[in-house]
Amino acid sequence: MLAVNTGAYIRGSLLALEHMRRDRGGRGGVIINVASLAGLYVSSFNPGYCASKHAVVGFTTSWAMSPDQKDHGVRWCCLCPDAIQTSMIAARDYNHPELADSISKSTELCLSQVAQAVIKLIQDPDNNGAILEVSLAKGARYRRRQIVDRDGVSDLVVVDTVFMDPRGKGVFLTGGAQGLGRGIVEELLSLGAKAAVCKLGAVEICVNNVGILNEKNWEKVLPINVESHIRGSLLALEHMRRDYGGRGGVIINVASTLGYLSMPTSPIYVASKHAVVGFTTSWAMSPDQKEHGVRWCCLCPDAFDSEMMRESLKGDIIHNAEVLQHYVQQQGTLKISQVAEGVS
Repeated sequence: MLAVNTGAYIRGSLLALEHMRRDRGGRGGVIINVASLAGLYVSSFNPGYCASKHAVVGFTTSWAMSPDQKDHGVRWCCLCPDAIQTSMIAARDYNHPELADSISKSTELCLSQVAQAVIKLIQDPDNNGAILEVSLAKGARYRRRQIVDRDGVSDLVVVDTVFMDPRGKGVFLTGGAQGLGRGIVEELLSLGAKAAVCKLGAVEICVNNVGILNEKNWEKVLPINVESHIRGSLLALEHMRRDYGGRGGVIINVASTLGYLSMPTSPIYVASKHAVVGFTTSWAMSPDQKEHGVRWCCLCPDAFDSEMMRESLKGDIIHNAEVLQHYVQQQGTLKISQVAEGVS
């Protein structure tokens, strides 16, 4: 699904950009990526689909912030329609009758309504970075998204947390050899978690942490940053769920503040982290949660001191490194121990 719903969008967009950009002989233009309301909201019926569409929104809005936009003259927009009367919806009705029951046929858009919204995006010359929602109830309306700018991020929301005692719990963690993963391992072990799940039996805590950042070799980013989180999460769920003989527990997917913000330095990385947030929060809405007893959580740390961050600041693996350098100078970076404490 990610290869088609996300990877194809990225390839098509980057190819179009090369042909369109004015600073390389093109005429400018507009790139419209058709996502879905599932790119803005979540649903327990289709976590994978939500992940792919969240990725499209994150990728598109990040490219829209490029400092080079005035030079290349290409606008980036996202179209996020509600359910459309297509064969894919018919398949949904067959495969997920409970979902079909929850969505009235009267709320489905016809193709002409969505096509008109595309024309609206094309004709508006000042909508770079726009996200256009389309629904039968509210019509076509622009939606604003919070973005990371050169002055940093403000107005973050802090919520209360519920604590789980990790003592004696079996932990499955990916990417634990170095960096943040190693820090999380040390923090959990200091609190009494079990180190050897293969010998000690049940898994009750899963932390999917593995990740890379490389905008120049982006084909590797989605499989590692998204697919590994999905595979690890689903495998852990099978072992944890109480209705299958497990003990319940918690699945923590490590994303980033770029899982809900945008950044022109790393559109592919942003796409991958949006996907992780969309996937995780969709599963958290599962009607079966009370039966399986597994909580789903996302950790979204800001920039932290790591080898990946140091490589990024050099500018070899990201775009517009000066934007990240300015952000880090203004905001600073977290210590790995601070992020690891967020997991525990």
